[in-house]
Amino acid sequence: KRDNVMQIVTARTGAYFIDVDTEPTPLGSLRGIVKQRLTEKDNLILSLETHPEAPYGSMIDALDEVTLAYDELAQANVKREHRISLKMLEIE
Repeated sequence: KRDNVMQIVTARTGAYFIDVDTEPTPLGSLRGIVKQRLTEKDNLILSLETHPEAPYGSMIDALDEVTLAYDELAQANVKREHRISLKMLEIE
């Protein structure tokens, strides 16, 4: 179901967008947002989608923030299965 998916898009510029937001999300806010959504939904799937021309490090930074969110929840005894989908966007 679509409402069980959180889409994090790394744009060509390296900016991050969540779901259908038109304003970029700062990298420093990403982990907190992910933790909140994972707390709200047991079966959330995180879809990390990257523009093919985005800086490689930007995608890795987003993946690191998602992984740290899972780690911090586990330390707080909130167990969530790691459900992460990685996808390269197509150039139109």
